[in-house]
Amino acid sequence: MNFPQLMDLASGVLQSIAFNNFTTGAFGAFFGAWGAQAVISRGQRRQSVKTELNSINAALTLCRSTCSSYVNMKQQHALPALQSIEKVRAQLGALLEQKKASPERPPLSFNPTFDFRTIVPAIVPVLQLERQIFEKISIHSRGLAALNELLSAVRSLEIAIAFREQLIVEYKERKLNMNEGVQFYIGSETSNGTDSRYPDCVNGINFYVDSCIFFSKILADDLAQHATALREKNAGLLMGSLPKVAPVDWSPLLKTGLLPKNETYSKWLENFAQ
Repeated sequence: MNFPQLMDLASGVLQSIAFNNFTTGAFGAFFGAWGAQAVISRGQRRQSVKTELNSINAALTLCRSTCSSYVNMKQQHALPALQSIEKVRAQLGALLEQKKASPERPPLSFNPTFDFRTIVPAIVPVLQLERQIFEKISIHSRGLAALNELLSAVRSLEIAIAFREQLIVEYKERKLNMNEGVQFYIGSETSNGTDSRYPDCVNGINFYVDSCIFFSKILADDLAQHATALREKNAGLLMGSLPKVAPVDWSPLLKTGLLPKNETYSKWLENFAQ
């Protein structure tokens, strides 16, 4: 082999070694970058799930606070106002029955008490709850529907409370006698027809309070279920512990007997039956 041939052979060997080194380096760089990206994606996913679980915990706290506020309103104001109307209606009914059964007997004493105490709308964090769910939590279906129903009930309750205040002002300005006042208070029929605005309004207040209680509870229960499903879905994927989300303990409120029955909202619940 002459000198030029020897040089060509050496050049070919060097080029082959350089190519192999380049190829190895390129593959190493590619898979190294892919591995780094996989680690970053995994970390981002882990952080995303942790953030959502923390947001669910915050939303559950807001739901519990909202539900408790409306249970207190029902206990202290809405239900007593309704019971007062029913009491006056029962007293009037007993008086009329006594007159009918024994017209010669002196009439029973009838001096009803009207419950016109001011009902102050509850200050609840529904706007914060709305932002928390729409912006940070991926809940859907019944949970979102419950949130919309809650927001609607809160607004309707505020309107009903304001209307009751207007009716109380009207009652005072008209200076009604006892009979007229009773008719106004319980919505009984008069010679001029029936004005049932006040009892209808109080009934509406109680219905909207119940709706606020019911839908904040439904929302909390669905949030807890969503958190459980989210943790189970990502338990094998994520390293490290995930925030725990415990369902809301409703037992203290259940003991009050003030939580509305599911039967009242059976048609709404049927829309989401499994």
